[in-house]
Amino acid sequence: MTMLKKRLLLITSIVLLLCILFTGCNSTKNEEKVLYTVQIETIGGLPLEDVMVIVYTDSELKELQWKAETDKNGIITFDAKEQDSYYIVIEEVLSGYKIEDCYEISDRNAKISLETVLTDSDDISATTFKLGSVVGNFTVTATDGNELKVSEILKTKRAIVLNFWFLNCQPCKMEFPYLQQAYADYQGKLEVIAINPVDGTIDDINTFASENQLSFPMVKLDGGLNFDAYPTTVVIDRYGTICMIHRGSITSKEEFVKVFEYFTADDYKQTLIKNISDIK
Repeated sequence: MTMLKKRLLLITSIVLLLCILFTGCNSTKNEEKVLYTVQIETIGGLPLEDVMVIVYTDSELKELQWKAETDKNGIITFDAKEQDSYYIVIEEVLSGYKIEDCYEISDRNAKISLETVLTDSDDISATTFKLGSVVGNFTVTATDGNELKVSEILKTKRAIVLNFWFLNCQPCKMEFPYLQQAYADYQGKLEVIAINPVDGTIDDINTFASENQLSFPMVKLDGGLNFDAYPTTVVIDRYGTICMIHRGSITSKEEFVKVFEYFTADDYKQTLIKNISDIK
């Protein structure tokens, strides 16, 4: 074999080896999987737990990639081949949120924020007073004849505080002076509505409010609501979500101020408050 042939054979072998190596590396790279994270939250930043997240590789939603429920932080993770986009369908979301048919994600760390939708519901009795639920867009009539509607109030106020009480409830009467004092300082930012579903007439309630110099709206309901403790204070935040339920009397102006300041703050981030002591 001549020297030239030997050189040609060597060059050919090297080229073949490089081709094999290059093809092998590309194949490994193409098959490599990466970690994707998807978080489902409200527009106010509250993570949504137990939401079913279904991931597809195609916009026609035919090729299923992954399916899982979000954890307490509103997150699912999945390993998949890196590609330009994946397509997300979400199910089992609490009522009151606007859901798109499909969400396209092109980032390994994706966040889907759901906007609340206040469904018209004239009857407050149809509202489920559960922490984290979105209220219906109910209307109540105050004892002075004014109609109070959730969506209209939230156009100008940052929160609605519902105080459920009745005339023969001593703990209810005990907290009203403190509620009134705090309301006087924050009435430009939030609305307080005292709702009596138990006893008395409209005239009885108006007399009580006048004698105790209470300036927030009072409402008389003819049944339809029942709480296991009175008073009960419910806070509806600026997004229409029930974010605090406090059972029992609040016995200082400072505690009401703490609640009011938290829910009307410029940098408010949606959180479910189980105890006033949890408010930082």
